[in-house]
Amino acid sequence: MKRIKIDNKKKSKFLFILTIISVIFLFVYIFIVSYSLTLTSNYDDIMYPNVYISNYNISNMKMKDIESKVNMIEQKLQSKKVILVANNKEYEYSLLDLGITIDKSKMLKEIVKYHDEMTYSEKIRKIFSKKKKVFSYGINYDENTIKNFILNLKSTTDIEGRDGTLTMNANRVLVYQEAIPSYSLNVDKTLEEILKYIKNNFKEEKINCIGDYNDYKDSELLKTIDTKVSTYSTKYNNYISRGRNLEAALRYLDGTIVKSGETFSYFNVAGPYNKKGYVFYHDMVGSGTCQIATTIYNTTLLSGVKIVERHQHQKYNTYVPGGQDATVVSSGNANLLDFKFKNTYKYPIYISAYYNNGIATVEFWSNSNAKEGKEYKVSSVPTGELTYETYLHTYQNGVEIDKSFIAKTHYTGVS
Repeated sequence: MKRIKIDNKKKSKFLFILTIISVIFLFVYIFIVSYSLTLTSNYDDIMYPNVYISNYNISNMKMKDIESKVNMIEQKLQSKKVILVANNKEYEYSLLDLGITIDKSKMLKEIVKYHDEMTYSEKIRKIFSKKKKVFSYGINYDENTIKNFILNLKSTTDIEGRDGTLTMNANRVLVYQEAIPSYSLNVDKTLEEILKYIKNNFKEEKINCIGDYNDYKDSELLKTIDTKVSTYSTKYNNYISRGRNLEAALRYLDGTIVKSGETFSYFNVAGPYNKKGYVFYHDMVGSGTCQIATTIYNTTLLSGVKIVERHQHQKYNTYVPGGQDATVVSSGNANLLDFKFKNTYKYPIYISAYYNNGIATVEFWSNSNAKEGKEYKVSSVPTGELTYETYLHTYQNGVEIDKSFIAKTHYTGVS
């Protein structure tokens, strides 16, 4: 009987200890569950730790603020610079210019679903896990938008080619401009390159646009023209309709090129004198064009090339010395009296013709060796009433080496 009492005591003690342990475990369990519930409840409207959109951290961010974060990510993406290379030139734009956007709606749905549909155990694991959850954003673009962008770019990049040419600059100095190859941006092929760039996640620093080239030729002949060899000016009244005729004739003459050995015809270039630009004056068509014929006649004399055809006025005109005038006449489209010269240089002649404040000027440009070091002057000698003899003086190194008779002119009166 005494032994049984000892066993009961031990058993009671064991049960007591077991009860204490159970209570402790119960309290621990209740604490853990309570803590876990409290912990997970903290993330009811907050994103769990270690969650990213690409490399942007959205951990512990309020769910209502994530959309603003996505908008910021899109704006940052759209601000990325895009350098397009076309015809060896760089053009800087942004992804926004290409119409690139993020598929925000789809990504926000995925983020909300991830947050809201996580099980309790998944939530606990996620809270304590160091493993990252990364959302990748999708890219939206429209090929037609990009194509329109390329078409706008094309208006900037394209170059209309031309052969080498002579250009008179603002200072009335003749300059040879080298040939320019044409360039045409190929819209479809450039679109392919941009789409590759997008699908490659914008990794390339530059996009090489595709274009088509066409070569144009330089003119070794025109390159030889480098000097003004002669010039002559006459005054006119630019406030009357006759002045319009002079100006029209100058515009027709300006830029004419006369090749070596070629004969220039004033009528072929500036006539007939009833075409566009000329006006009626004193019942005549093209009145005043003779003054420009006279101006180019004197320019020709000073250049030293050969006069082929020249006709005097019936009456003396005061805008040049006697014997130094030239007249031209046409009837409708028919040429009656013309002025002509032959280019006896080894080089072409470029005719520059212009007006400024009532002064009409005609210049001949050619090579610096065209006149072979010679200079020319014209003298008009009165030999009677309204009668003149005209001479051409040739100088070399400041010494007169020739004096040749040009013409004898007699006028019936003064105009």
